[in-house]
Amino acid sequence: MRLPGTSSAGAHASNKRELNFLSPAFLIGLPLVAVPLVIHLLSRRQQRRIAWGAMRFLQEAMTRRRRLWRLTDLLLLLLRTAVFLFFIFALARPLLPATWLGGSTPREIILVLDQSLSMSRKPNGVTLFDLQIEKAKAMLEKLTNHDSVRILLAGETPEWFTPEAIPASPSMIRKLSEQLDALKPTLGGADLAANVREAVDLEAPKDKSARVIVVFTDRQKIGWRMDESPLWAALGNRLKQAAIPSSVNVQFLTEEALDTANLCVNRIEAARPFAAIDQEVNFTAHVQNRGSTPSSATLLTWQAGEQSLGIATIPQLAPGATTSVSVAHQFSSAGLGEVSCSLASKDTLTADNEARLLVQVYERLPVLVVEDANPGEPLEADSAFVLAALGARKAGKEATGWHSVFEPTMIEPRALAATDLNRYRCIVLSDPRNVEPAAIEKLDAFVRSGGGLWIAVGPHTDEKLFNEHWYRGGLGLAPLQLTAPIGDANDHEKFFKVRAASDSHPATALLSDFQRLDLDRARIFRRHQFDMASGKDVSVLLEVQHDDPVVVERKLDQGRVLVQSIPLGISWGTLPLCQAYVAMLHEWLWYLAEPALPKRNLAVGEAIAEPADKDAVAELTLPDSRKVELQPAASAGALQFGYAATRLPGEYVLRMTGKENSVTTKFLVRRNPEESDLTALSEQDVQQLRSVEGFLVDAGADALEIRGKIEVPKHPLEGWLLGALAFALLGEIMLASWSTHRRNLPLTPVVMGG
Repeated sequence: MRLPGTSSAGAHASNKRELNFLSPAFLIGLPLVAVPLVIHLLSRRQQRRIAWGAMRFLQEAMTRRRRLWRLTDLLLLLLRTAVFLFFIFALARPLLPATWLGGSTPREIILVLDQSLSMSRKPNGVTLFDLQIEKAKAMLEKLTNHDSVRILLAGETPEWFTPEAIPASPSMIRKLSEQLDALKPTLGGADLAANVREAVDLEAPKDKSARVIVVFTDRQKIGWRMDESPLWAALGNRLKQAAIPSSVNVQFLTEEALDTANLCVNRIEAARPFAAIDQEVNFTAHVQNRGSTPSSATLLTWQAGEQSLGIATIPQLAPGATTSVSVAHQFSSAGLGEVSCSLASKDTLTADNEARLLVQVYERLPVLVVEDANPGEPLEADSAFVLAALGARKAGKEATGWHSVFEPTMIEPRALAATDLNRYRCIVLSDPRNVEPAAIEKLDAFVRSGGGLWIAVGPHTDEKLFNEHWYRGGLGLAPLQLTAPIGDANDHEKFFKVRAASDSHPATALLSDFQRLDLDRARIFRRHQFDMASGKDVSVLLEVQHDDPVVVERKLDQGRVLVQSIPLGISWGTLPLCQAYVAMLHEWLWYLAEPALPKRNLAVGEAIAEPADKDAVAELTLPDSRKVELQPAASAGALQFGYAATRLPGEYVLRMTGKENSVTTKFLVRRNPEESDLTALSEQDVQQLRSVEGFLVDAGADALEIRGKIEVPKHPLEGWLLGALAFALLGEIMLASWSTHRRNLPLTPVVMGG
């Protein structure tokens, strides 16, 4: 016999329709059921009858009452027998098979819905995502009342649309279908292998006989991770060892590979996603032909908010070819700016024809410059060159003309202990010699919480004291030990040339361009040396010949530290006299300040973080219009709003409300460019899926087929029996009381007339 909701080819029931007991020893008490019957029979013993003439007048009146008493006695017998029967069976704890009354095999159905970018394609005028929803709703209609259903949204990470299993009743199915209609495809990818694993690893329900996982998707190859054989072997073993028979049925929404003509904007890049007012920033868009045929020439439109930045021509591109287009823009006001670009072409996948980038624009960034007072010539102080490069003016000068975004504040080392370092984005420490240990500890905490520190040693730096207080055996702020200086500051005939160690490091990319800057003209006459064997995980920014480092970098928790083996002034070299000095100072201050600046452009899964006031609350609007309430939490000694579940690419809007005002800011989670690759699964890939234990592909009418040996669950009945016992006892008490009352009613005296 084939059970409803199963396939005769792939499954069979292992239980006969029999009633089992968890405690059958209590069935020995079944003979006690005869006790009420014995008592009833004994009460009906024949009594010796004595004729009494006066009773003749009462027989006719008592006939109807005797019939009612007999019926009452029979009902009492049945109730008392039922009490014994229910009590004994409740102790024996019977188990009733789920299919004992002819019902279908109870199943858990998990529908995995692909929410990826490629599902927005319209091969026949209807998006693949809408087609998926229709097929899912049709499958829901096939479920029975014995089934339950769960929905898993397949994205970069899995997300349960239904946190708990939903019974497949008609009303619940209608409600779930209405909720499915509100779903839309996202801008993200779908790690289908991870999503299938999430469904397979779900704990098996105790009241179901089988689990069927149905995966709806297009034939896009990316996300399946077909080259990870251990992953698929583990999935097959997990299905084989599942507590209940489980299978994965992959339903492709297209019978064959679709047209893959697709030109896309992979991303927009900038040297850094923050800038100063009226500072020119270069943006570059990377355009690629992700299709299998050459693309046609088209136009790329640039915008900054609502302002048009121009139109560029994208030439014809061969399959897989990439081109880059750049534009420069200056933001005239502080705040959050946005640059976007879009292609004019209308191809298979239009959702990837545009890209965006958020830019935080600053008017002022406070910087702390620490140096001992120098009573001599102004040019003998290193800070004079730092302040000049930052556009600082002497007191009394009018605030006109050029000025830097970095606003410097000068203090002496002894004032560090009393200074609130959290007011500053980064700190420049020139030729340290009189810094107290307590101040060094304070600087250490500043860096670890995200601050930037730039230490430039000089003529007054003692190597032994530096290593003792700043290096501290590798546990201090300095990444390397200092050794004795070499060179003669007064002999300008002998010098060291300096160069950028890397043209790809964000702090030195500009300095390595000798066509724009003159770093190669700088001369160093004297310098301290670093012991490269004294540290690890150290980056070199500037170096001299023989690859000896001049500036090294260390990342310490959330912050960054630069240590420079030459002064920031001209006492040991000519670097401050070069044009590259100004660029170096600005680039490195931006680089040091970056960890403490809010990050607006995020990758999928990267957490949103925004500083918060103590009494503030926030509401975050997700790309799919859902809203999440956030509360401030402590992080690195400060309050902030955080949200880590950024699985959806797109715009996140954070509205923070405090006692006095409300502030709205944005975050952009950028899509994975690889999702634009529409390469379909090959026949070999499909056969590989079919070869995995427990997998079916395009099962059609058998999409809900159960594979494997079915163990029909059995439901305990002691609860029902105890309930019936209570009702039987209550009924027996009420009936016995009523019967006793009726039998003891006084008779109306008969008056004889005469």
